[in-house]
Amino acid sequence: GGSVLLVDCDFVGNSAIHASLSGGGAFHTVGGAHSIVNCRFSGNTALRGGAVRILGATTATPSFVNCTFSGNHAPT
Repeated sequence: GGSVLLVDCDFVGNSAIHASLSGGGAFHTVGGAHSIVNCRFSGNTALRGGAVRILGATTATPSFVNCTFSGNHAPT
């Protein structure tokens, strides 16, 4: 639950590498109504989800507005 508003943020070179919980090198959510506006996601790494990982398909409703994604990586 809950919600987050992120505006004009740079998420660059972050990582999430814990074997069982990793995901979303920059942003990982389980549920919630989040607004991410004018943000840049670049060069982030995670085992799952590269820059962003969203869990809770019925409860997570993130909105990405005017965001850019480049050079993020996840093997799965």
